[in-house]
Amino acid sequence: MNLGGKFLHRLMERAENSWARSDVATASILFSEKGNPEYFNIRKATDKQDYHGVLLHAKSQGAILIEWDITAGYQNQVKRVVLADGVKLASLLNLTPRWEALSMVRQSFSPYITQFPILEIILDAWKGGRKPRSLGISDESKILDAIKTINQCQQLDQQDIPIRRMSARLGFDTKRLEAIIPALDLLTSTDINALPREKDEIFAELGLVKHPSPVMITGCLSVQLNNADDIPIPFPYLGLPPSSVTGIKVDSDCKMILSIENLTTFHELTQLNHPGIILIYSNGMPSPSWRKFYELLIRNSPPQSELYHWGDVDAGGYRIARNIFEVAKSLDRKIKLHCMNPNKLPLNYHLRELDSKEITEIQKIAVSCEWHEEQSGISKSPYAFEQEILDLSIPLQNY
Repeated sequence: MNLGGKFLHRLMERAENSWARSDVATASILFSEKGNPEYFNIRKATDKQDYHGVLLHAKSQGAILIEWDITAGYQNQVKRVVLADGVKLASLLNLTPRWEALSMVRQSFSPYITQFPILEIILDAWKGGRKPRSLGISDESKILDAIKTINQCQQLDQQDIPIRRMSARLGFDTKRLEAIIPALDLLTSTDINALPREKDEIFAELGLVKHPSPVMITGCLSVQLNNADDIPIPFPYLGLPPSSVTGIKVDSDCKMILSIENLTTFHELTQLNHPGIILIYSNGMPSPSWRKFYELLIRNSPPQSELYHWGDVDAGGYRIARNIFEVAKSLDRKIKLHCMNPNKLPLNYHLRELDSKEITEIQKIAVSCEWHEEQSGISKSPYAFEQEILDLSIPLQNY
């Protein structure tokens, strides 16, 4: 693209940004060494003629107005270019102007805005020329495919399904869901400015898995599989397909249920065989089938048994904790956090300092879940901790 063409694209972008601010597409560029240095760096007369030729053609199409510097001779130096008609300029550049593109996208999104209010925020971002999760107006199809995927997942009745099987079921190619991860992330978020999440976390929340995973659990309980006889959970633990569990009996002397984010920590704790305690591995971000199992577990636990969660001290760890908190909250139970207050953890490790966005997200989660000590601890000691670097412990022990 020659310099004249680049200039017209720049003028078009200004017009679109003007429309974003005031709903009116206006644009004007003063030709000065500061405002348009490329023009003043032209050395060859033929290159300058070519530049002027591009502008004169745009003027002949009714797209722009040209103000010439009369002190420099006849049509020898441009003083200012003003947009005359944004639609005509867009047509000349073979573009769809942002206001037209957004109008068409809004029409295709309109059936889903009530279900996904964040679509309005996405449209507003696109109007202003922003690209949340690197998605722009041209990625409309990714958003629509993500909507289709989420709606299908919600019809699974808290069952998990392999990622590529779901992709094929929806009529996509088998790798399509991996290609629309940013769109899935946006639509399952409440804040387009939040930190992007890992794909495994996004998929798990929707019940999309590489392969079905068992619920891994140990402690003072027994389970029924497909309405058969009760099976006591053996030492050190048992892995169960969650969809086959039809009943749970928790011992009346159960003091605590501790969910654990990381597999290594779960394995190590199960070897200690704590009486009166149930340990359950959350498999990272809990899937719908895990949440259904956990709900059944909580429903059948003594009301005096305490609920705890132990995960990483970072934004992902707190999102996992919130997910489990919401299951307990639906049953009028509260979850406390274990070893997730960085102000109470040892700082004799090489730790990653949390950035401002991550701190803000963690604190929002802590406030919403009434984890006030952890909220304060993040402010005082803004460091990330992975579970595996901490000594093994269970709640009610000093740490």
